[in-house]
Amino acid sequence: MGNRTYAEAQLQLWQEMQRKGWSMSAFHLKIRHATSPNKKLRLWFKPQAIWFTTVEDVVLDKHKHENARSLWFNVRDNSLEKLFGMLDLHFKGM
Repeated sequence: MGNRTYAEAQLQLWQEMQRKGWSMSAFHLKIRHATSPNKKLRLWFKPQAIWFTTVEDVVLDKHKHENARSLWFNVRDNSLEKLFGMLDLHFKGM
């Protein structure tokens, strides 16, 4: 866990999110994003940080990078299970 680079940790997270049914943007984009299965939560992957946006109505509301907020989580030093647990805790129903 702790010896991974940010890029390695982010790639592992990316792959796990795909397995869990998240919709993924193209991996080569400068700022990639992953959208939860119900489309209400989106994680934005910046070069050294993960940001998030939430919407209440997936038809009327749109995820916009300008509205993203920083997610306080060190993906290099924590397990992916811990991240998904935190997301479940803070974004129930997302």
